[in-house]
Amino acid sequence: MGLCSDCTRNVHLRARIEAEGLRAQCKECQQLKQNVFEISRLAEIISDAIQRNFEVNPQEYFFHDDDQDYTQPYGDSLEVVVSEMLEQDVSFFDELLKEIIDTDDYWPPDGEVGFFGVGDLYAPVELRGTRDHFTLHWRNLMSELKHKRRFFSESVRALFELLFKDVDKAQTWKEDAQTIQNVVESVAQGMRVYRGRIIEQSDLQNVLNDPFKEVGPTPRHKARPGRMSPEGVVALYCAMDEATAIAELRPAIGNTIAVVSLSFTRSLRLLNFERLEQVLEEGWGVFLAEDSASIRSARGFLRKLHDLISQPVVPGHEADYLITQTMAEYLAHVHEPQFDGIIFKSVQHAGGMNIVVFPEKDLLDDLADTFPVGYVPESLKFHQAERVVYHHSYMKPVPSKDGVKLISEEHWVQLSSIAQPWARQG
Repeated sequence: MGLCSDCTRNVHLRARIEAEGLRAQCKECQQLKQNVFEISRLAEIISDAIQRNFEVNPQEYFFHDDDQDYTQPYGDSLEVVVSEMLEQDVSFFDELLKEIIDTDDYWPPDGEVGFFGVGDLYAPVELRGTRDHFTLHWRNLMSELKHKRRFFSESVRALFELLFKDVDKAQTWKEDAQTIQNVVESVAQGMRVYRGRIIEQSDLQNVLNDPFKEVGPTPRHKARPGRMSPEGVVALYCAMDEATAIAELRPAIGNTIAVVSLSFTRSLRLLNFERLEQVLEEGWGVFLAEDSASIRSARGFLRKLHDLISQPVVPGHEADYLITQTMAEYLAHVHEPQFDGIIFKSVQHAGGMNIVVFPEKDLLDDLADTFPVGYVPESLKFHQAERVVYHHSYMKPVPSKDGVKLISEEHWVQLSSIAQPWARQG
């Protein structure tokens, strides 16, 4: 007897039971089922997950006013860990705990100590170096796209499939920290966004005559490489407010900028990278997945991915953006269900947000690209750039495997605190 897939709440464990389970009676529903894990098998999986991902009685260092350092263990009991992993209460919990402890393989005559002990506390081990691993993988794929092949790269496709797997289920907190919101955002028909263009005096009359044609979507023959679109491929770059639309153009002092407001003609399904950066950590139930390390690593890298895609295109280095351009193609045409566009932060205007809208999918073979937007009448405005404000941060040179690299002072402080956890004040 054991637990059947139908009675299992943990999605990762349920998938394993459906793939590996045997015909047996379930102790929860008391029915004979096709896919069941015996209690002993369930105990083996949970025991292995705990021993791979948790440490026993980890010590926390702190100081007292007498300048003496002390340590104390922290963590949760085995009962709490198992319960959190299962994500449910089961009628055979005590029996399962005993089976888990019995899986402990050690030999006391040789001085070996068991992993599971009475009164021990357990805490998950933080994944170290996972972001660096994915960053290196990201850079290697950039090189492949630049110098080897652009399309049909299986390694690039595999990375995106791993990163965006189950992204529709990802959630994060709203700003009020009281309610949950999805990372995939549905924006309503009629929502307004802004788009700007630097113009010359000779352009003025044309802009006044047809603002949408002159400031709206760029024609294919004029399309330049962007973060999410290679040369000749059109994507509609907009901003959530006028100030961001102007800042994204990086105008020189004295430039004139025409700005229009556009409204969506239908609801859109967008991937919000700002929310993705703050995606909630999956609970301890993820440890029961066969590829739990990959899942956790991918989630960690997704938080960093927002910074990577937000960087502006530097003239002369457009090839550096092949991978973000390919990512946009994946989200628009390969991922199921497909996306209408993405939302990401502006690095030119603090607090500003950008929206990239992909062309209508059923019209891609037409001579002109179309987008689900319309011009908002009387929204055309003109601005002149009067001054540019620069902010800077102190950068510190540090050794790296490539020689020396520069990191921000804030990043240096973070690294120092990680390297010296005993410096925390109690």
